[in-house]
Amino acid sequence: MDNLQELDVSRNRVKFIEQGCFENCINLKILKLDDNLIKYLQGLEPLESLEKLYIAGNKINEIQDMEKLRFNENLLELVIINNPICRRSMLRSSLVKKIPKLKMIDGKEVTAEERENEMLATESQNTLFCLNSMGVPKQLHVPKSSGTVKTQSINF
Repeated sequence: MDNLQELDVSRNRVKFIEQGCFENCINLKILKLDDNLIKYLQGLEPLESLEKLYIAGNKINEIQDMEKLRFNENLLELVIINNPICRRSMLRSSLVKKIPKLKMIDGKEVTAEERENEMLATESQNTLFCLNSMGVPKQLHVPKSSGTVKTQSINF
C-alpha cells in the first residue's frame, strides 16, 4: 500500500477510523470518507502526504477532531459540509488558523485576506494595552511562549 495515492471509501457506513490503519499509506494524497457514520477523526496523523480530505456527510461534532488535522501539514483541500460541526460559527476561521497550507474549504477558496485576518487575530491575542503617564494607550507585546504575565504595579 506504499504506492496508494487515492482511496475512496465513501458511502460504506464506516463508523470509525481505526488507529494505525493508515500507517503504511505514506503516499496517500486523496482520501474520500464522504457519507459515512464517522463521529471522531483519528488515525489520520501518519498521512503526511495527504492533500485532499473529503469527510462530508458524517457525524463529526467536536472542534478537537478538526484540530487533529494540523498534523497533516500538506493538506490543501478539505470538504466537511453536512457534519454537525458545520453549525459552529468560527469553524472556518479556526481551520484557516490551524492548517496553514489549506487553500479550499468546502469548495470555497481560502483568500489571502482571510489568512491575514487570522494572523492579526492571533497577534492581538498576545497584545496588552496600558495607559502611559499621560493617559495615552500604549501597546505591549506578550511573547507567545509566555503562559502568564506578571505586573509590578498598576496605577489608577
